[in-house]
Amino acid sequence: MDKALFVYSWQGILTEEIFASEIKSREQALKLGPFVGDGNKLVYWRKAVFEGKRKLRSQHFCKYPKGYSGKSHLPDIKQEFEDRIYHKRESPKHKKAKLAVADLLRQWLLRGKELPWGFNDPRASDFSFSGNLLADVVDVKTEFPLRTPFGTEYQLDIALLGNKVVNEPIILGGIEIEFTNKLDMSKCLFCKCLGFPLMTIDVEELKEEEIDEAWAYAALVETTTSSPDGRRRNFIYLHDVLYPVYANFPYNLIRDDHHQFIVFVKDEHFEKLTSLLIKLKNALILPDSSAHITSTKITNEQTKKTVENAGSIAGPLWRMFNPNGYILVTLKRPVDKSGSIYKFHLVMAYLLNAYFETLVGYKLKRGAINWETDEAYWIRGEWIDGQTKKHRILRKHLSEPVSSILRVLETLEK
Repeated sequence: MDKALFVYSWQGILTEEIFASEIKSREQALKLGPFVGDGNKLVYWRKAVFEGKRKLRSQHFCKYPKGYSGKSHLPDIKQEFEDRIYHKRESPKHKKAKLAVADLLRQWLLRGKELPWGFNDPRASDFSFSGNLLADVVDVKTEFPLRTPFGTEYQLDIALLGNKVVNEPIILGGIEIEFTNKLDMSKCLFCKCLGFPLMTIDVEELKEEEIDEAWAYAALVETTTSSPDGRRRNFIYLHDVLYPVYANFPYNLIRDDHHQFIVFVKDEHFEKLTSLLIKLKNALILPDSSAHITSTKITNEQTKKTVENAGSIAGPLWRMFNPNGYILVTLKRPVDKSGSIYKFHLVMAYLLNAYFETLVGYKLKRGAINWETDEAYWIRGEWIDGQTKKHRILRKHLSEPVSSILRVLETLEK
């Protein structure tokens, strides 16, 4: 089939279509999925197949093969996590690759070397995204346990850690050594729980004897241009909540060095999340001018309008998360993509994605009002050669709430 529905998108549950031709790689499909096709069936994306320059098969969505699993229940996701950990531990090639990459990264830390990355995502912005995977990193650990919303820990192959904050090291980046698996639902959902950039390195076609320091270097810095066969074997996954941290757009389009995150969370978690964000701010010694956490609850007609406008930014499901109010986090932009305010953004993202069930909206600048409620992007104009050129800066809606996605998956069959 040539098109499918997003399980979750800015428009809501099972409401937005995507054509298979819009997806350029398996990694992008994992980032955007899961998808639902005809007959309310869970489907996955398959790439085009070529013989020389002749296309034998176009990109398309495909139903899962018989016997792959029954329903997409949470126990199935947990089992996939456990199977991933087991197979990686049993693989000598995986272990050798993991240690080679980790050892090289430790050398780079000692030498103060950076690990820049960058990509374009036309679905998210007209501007590029970039960062340094080693920014503020002080330690490299292998098989580092991560919390997930699935009731099980995930063993991250390589964790890039910062200094401790509130007795825990901050996870500033991660690297996964991957075997190609087109049917991996757990990887798709795991990427929606991240609070840091995750690089994956594909070793499916790699021979064990080819793994050495030179391979590790190439694997970390490879681009489509530098690759001998034009195939990039590393990929950066970035949760949408972190897109504002790494976006590269001109300051003159916004003219504000602060931006705001609107967080809808259920009443029973409202105060706890608020207090944790304040605790994080204090631990990082951030002044109110850099990080300011407030909340708005409906108490009269004016606050009702304020909450409804915030809800129009966060997405159509905002009332399901909290019909009464929201948390507003005003932060200085981490222009240098390092330092305490940068760390606040990453830890906040991890809290919002992995610890709490939240719906998150975004304001490009302080006090921005959502006049165009049907527009998914913040649009800004620039006067060029006597004409106004409009730019899509970033999406207003940043959430991919895993709990909401899981509830939909419970109703689908493969």
